[in-house]
Amino acid sequence: MDKKRPTESLSPDLPLSEGRRRVRVERVSPSVDGGRYPVKRIVGEPLDIEADIFADGHEPLRVLLMVRDPGASDPKSQAMVSAGNDLWRARVIFPCSGMAEFRISAWVDEVAHWQDGLGKKVRSGQREDFETELREGADIVRRHLARAEKGHPVGPLLHWLSLWEREGDLDQRVALALDPRRGEEAAVFPDPRFVSLSEIFRVHVERERALR
Repeated sequence: MDKKRPTESLSPDLPLSEGRRRVRVERVSPSVDGGRYPVKRIVGEPLDIEADIFADGHEPLRVLLMVRDPGASDPKSQAMVSAGNDLWRARVIFPCSGMAEFRISAWVDEVAHWQDGLGKKVRSGQREDFETELREGADIVRRHLARAEKGHPVGPLLHWLSLWEREGDLDQRVALALDPRRGEEAAVFPDPRFVSLSEIFRVHVERERALR
């Protein structure tokens, strides 16, 4: 699980209306009375979290589960995994007792969408479009990196970008640009105006299950 990232405050200030956010996060579970009351778990017991998450198009999505452990000041995050049919899942294990919180954030992954499009042109042999695609991708990645929090290490991503922006063998530059790991790293800095958020759900983590 990663440390806090720019999209990961449990209560961020997002200036635009919901109409500008294309992703819906629904049917989050487990929850008690729609999140009005906390879910209960014991220390070390897995909490399997699910939600229906979908957009108004077919672009790839990026979904993070943000978790604040009991007593922690900052949230941590982990990627949720698609289980098909709009269902996304993640598992959390709390290390100590107290009140924890979790929330889901989701957005259209602009970097992955661009990489998917470039990959299709590679497979169809549309070499005449490669330079244009690389310039477009560089603009997308630079916009994402510009939103990184101060102190976040973006040096490796800037180096990755420089490798396929400069002159050189076109096929090699395209192959570098399609690196999925670097694409995933850049995608964690989306425009916060287009990030959709679930409600905040609480988890009461107990040391041991109370005897009935």
